[in-house]
Amino acid sequence: MKNILTIIAIAISTISSFGMELHMNFNDLVSNSHIILIGTCSKISATEDNNRAGIISTSVTFSSLEIVRENPGLALTNRDSIEINYLGGETENKYFFVGEMPHFEVGKTYLLFLLNDGQKYISPFIGSTQGIFQIKPDEVTGEKYVLDFNEHGVTAIENLEIRKTHYKILRIAKGKPEFYNPKESVPEDNNGSGLFRLNEFTDLIKTHNYDEPSMLKWKRNAKPMPCLIAESLSKGSTASTKISGDPLGACGYQDVYIGMEEVPSGWASAGIDDESKALWDVYMNIYSDSPLPTNGWYPNNGWPEIIGWPSSSILNTYFGYSWGASTLGVCFIFFSGNYCSEIVDSDIAFNPAFGWVYDWNDAYLQNDINYRNVLIHELGHTWGYQDGGSHEESNYDYDQPSVMHAYYDYIWEDGKEIHSEDAEIYRNLYDNQTTVKDVDDVGVESYYASNGLHNCYLNDYSIQTGQSFTINNITVENNSDDTQNDVHLRFYLSTNRVLSSYDFLVHDFDLNSRSAESRLIADYTMNTAGVPAGTYYVCARVSINGYGSDDRSANDITWSTFTLNVTGTTAISEIDDSHALNIFPNPAHDYVKVQLPGNIHNYNLKLFDVNGKLILPAFAKSVNNSSVIEIEVKDLPQGIYMLILSDKERELYKGKIVKQ
Repeated sequence: MKNILTIIAIAISTISSFGMELHMNFNDLVSNSHIILIGTCSKISATEDNNRAGIISTSVTFSSLEIVRENPGLALTNRDSIEINYLGGETENKYFFVGEMPHFEVGKTYLLFLLNDGQKYISPFIGSTQGIFQIKPDEVTGEKYVLDFNEHGVTAIENLEIRKTHYKILRIAKGKPEFYNPKESVPEDNNGSGLFRLNEFTDLIKTHNYDEPSMLKWKRNAKPMPCLIAESLSKGSTASTKISGDPLGACGYQDVYIGMEEVPSGWASAGIDDESKALWDVYMNIYSDSPLPTNGWYPNNGWPEIIGWPSSSILNTYFGYSWGASTLGVCFIFFSGNYCSEIVDSDIAFNPAFGWVYDWNDAYLQNDINYRNVLIHELGHTWGYQDGGSHEESNYDYDQPSVMHAYYDYIWEDGKEIHSEDAEIYRNLYDNQTTVKDVDDVGVESYYASNGLHNCYLNDYSIQTGQSFTINNITVENNSDDTQNDVHLRFYLSTNRVLSSYDFLVHDFDLNSRSAESRLIADYTMNTAGVPAGTYYVCARVSINGYGSDDRSANDITWSTFTLNVTGTTAISEIDDSHALNIFPNPAHDYVKVQLPGNIHNYNLKLFDVNGKLILPAFAKSVNNSSVIEIEVKDLPQGIYMLILSDKERELYKGKIVKQ
């Protein structure tokens, strides 16, 4: 929003920036770090930049150091203490909050994964707060345990992923953790606790073999990217509000409509910029529909802008700090006063050190970053999402699906939509300024949120035809602001990630009604009767009003990241819950007739040879008022065939055909 009256100088306004980080696994933390150390926080101070009004940085001193691992070329000269500087802080009632900015406590001990090459970074911690762990001593024995920055206990490292407790730990006594939620527990190990001890964790760090971290693979694909030119400085105006509550929430607001200056139309990203703003506007219109050509960029000029890919040199010019090691994008927020007051400017920038693409299929498990995912995250900040105060962007491990998580390249996220929690917070913040739209939108995801995002999984990845499998932790969300009725979730098996009539419907679940802005995370068991041998992706498709379409189709279908191997057919005698079919004449030469059970409707018919190969098509026509069907077999080779008939409820019927 451009302000006509500009009366507040930059020196007394609040400046914040909020970034999106790459998700870091154990190898990424260890192999990206210049130095890994344990230290006790002994001093915290903040100073304002004399040459950049309102820009504040924080200095934290850690003493009683224990060096866990270091790059020999970047070894510390002072082995007793280290001073770490990062962008953001508070001094003399002036605030400059940065999303990656941690809050340390004097007297607490931390395990830090650090950059330490003499440069000044927005965040010198690998993965922002992902590279900061707290050390929690046992109150009785003194044994030291490892907690993440948000006080979740570290329990395991599986496939390089750091597993943690669901709830925060309040205290540890005699190896037993006490949680903020008393329902939480962890399995005991041989030493009486399911938590990682500090010495166990540091031993893994010391012995871990360096492997090229994902960050370097992405950066190797970097290409020259454009950035807007600078323009002259202007100011902002004042107002105040605040919303508080859960870890996900909003703090601050804009007067709508938000007029974001557009990048030149010739940029490859221009169309996605418009599409992404329109995506938020689907649920409630807060971004201006009028095109606003750019006049260039400058911090706090009163115009929200997507400025492109500024270099570290440009950031140094305006802020005195370079890009962080794993920061993909950042939104610089300028409040009119303290935190959570009116937002008068919000500028989005992307890190040119990475390779960028514009389609999820080009980014999934590849070494490039999907632009749209990062942009939608940063657009959330422009209107107040996770903008400091009681909703700081220091978790990246929320328990709800959200666009505000860290960037995961191994989570299948091609839906191009926001989530139910995003929509609810968005509506609650702006429903006093604009109308909530009547949008019917139910989506499905092949992942779930619990201290970060995790892929759904199977109980068994290789089964025989006719056996059942269970897919665990599928997420269904109602993004609408009203109840959606007769919601169905259908599962298909497909040899590729394109749903077509050639794919196999394996179950149809009736989820009944789903309440407004709600989530359902559940497991689903289904049978593979009639599915021929092969390797399949699992597809989930959600619909409302039975099999009707909703207003947003992009998130109606999702795919598994894994495949299911179906190894062959199960003998008819092994198929559960089945009944014998009346087939005649049998043996047969040209055709057989099949008496349909009286209670079956909308049946599905499949014919297999003795090796489990599906015979397509099974020529069938109805005779005798549809109570009998006729199947043509004259072109089939002599042999024994298996006929399986199933109805909508997956009730199975079987029969053997002998072709002479």
